[in-house]
Amino acid sequence: MLKTKENKIIFFSVLVLACLVYINFITGYFSIDSSKIINLGYDGYAINYSFWDGRIVMGILCMIANAMNLNLKVFYIILICLSMLILSFTVLKLYTVISKYKKTGVKEKIILAVLGFCYIFNFTTINSMEFVECIVMSLSILLYILVAENIVIKKDVKKVILYTFLAGICYQGTINMLFITAILFFFLEYKKGEKIDKKKLIFSIIGVIIAVILNVVLKKVMEIIIGSTVCGERISGDILGNITKIIQGMYFLIIESLYLFPKYAYISFNAISLLIIFIYCVKNKNIKIWYNAFFLFIMSIVSSFVLLIVFDGIQNGNGRVFGSIGASFSVLWIYVYIKTDIFKEKSLLKYLSVFVITCFMILNLYNTVEKSGNLKESNNIEKELSLKIMNEITRYEAETNEKIKYIKIKYQLAEARNLSPLVITRNSIITSTFDEKIIKIYTDRDLEKLFFEEEDLEKVKEEDIKCEKDTVYVLVY
Repeated sequence: MLKTKENKIIFFSVLVLACLVYINFITGYFSIDSSKIINLGYDGYAINYSFWDGRIVMGILCMIANAMNLNLKVFYIILICLSMLILSFTVLKLYTVISKYKKTGVKEKIILAVLGFCYIFNFTTINSMEFVECIVMSLSILLYILVAENIVIKKDVKKVILYTFLAGICYQGTINMLFITAILFFFLEYKKGEKIDKKKLIFSIIGVIIAVILNVVLKKVMEIIIGSTVCGERISGDILGNITKIIQGMYFLIIESLYLFPKYAYISFNAISLLIIFIYCVKNKNIKIWYNAFFLFIMSIVSSFVLLIVFDGIQNGNGRVFGSIGASFSVLWIYVYIKTDIFKEKSLLKYLSVFVITCFMILNLYNTVEKSGNLKESNNIEKELSLKIMNEITRYEAETNEKIKYIKIKYQLAEARNLSPLVITRNSIITSTFDEKIIKIYTDRDLEKLFFEEEDLEKVKEEDIKCEKDTVYVLVY
């Protein structure tokens, strides 16, 4: 795929751009799974989370890191850099598949490359990059797009099964990207005036069903084999309850965008796009194109709910499983790009369309820098408190020759600080989950957490960090 000059330019442009906007993460970031690894070790995390969850590839990577005694920060940086490479290649793959449907000029190709970038590096990708598992999430997205290509375009059953299995042992939560990509490819394959090939449609549906069954079965088998004592069963039989959770969380998902995109921006850009496409279709007497574009928009949302119906509902920290929603803007514009001449005509609608796509791209880039910066800020707040505690321990131990072994933490939080919603939902201090594992991340100091008794309040009455005998008392406010 990197043989042509055009493909090389696209790949390296996407890679450089991705690295620039994710620089806050590439310099090192600690998320909730970092504290799990600190607590359980690489091997414990691999067994109780990765292997148990069917993420065999991640489990193997953790075992390798354990054997190499690799520093956690270094491990994460290596994995996110590899993720940038994989996702950049995925953008190129998507571009090469779609560009075959229509020969266009350089300007139109730039538009398609921009749409491909926003398809893969959308606002939900920010959440994926928070975790050391970013590598398997990225691999699974690439593999699911290959599955979609082989289901709809190449109709290669062997490759469908192979790529689905490989994607499944990487990460199952991104399967919604398979759904929406398969639907998009099916619409691109369908030509005007051509009757829908029932065999092609049936094969596509069967291919997607096979992918879903393989993922669920793999997950269940690994749960039985590993039998984790840390995690509970995630596959739920309460389908109606999960659907209720999804309905209740729709505002938070569509309007608030899980705090990963500016409020109202997601729905506004899609609504404006659909309005432009509607006007163009009415003008050119081809309203069916608009119906299809609107259907693709709806399906990008619906695709994300398929696994949530059997797993869980919408939560503020699981943007990584809503990739198809993040990709919806690109999905409908890619379809219109291929099926119409809106970008060829010199008209107000063309310039308006280019303007909207350009604005979306700029917002997407700015938003990624801002949100990843918010999350890094959350790290810095935790680090500041951890170092403050460590400095007090070091001073006390030097003065008294006592050895601090234990920590007791009391949360007495005031009103919410003037921070972004993303920092508030992710920060362990604000969410009262700050503990000895987080202190170890930033100071490499092992402490054992004890229960904070009511009488211990006297010890932190005047100072929020107080060392006494073998225990440090911390008042978090």
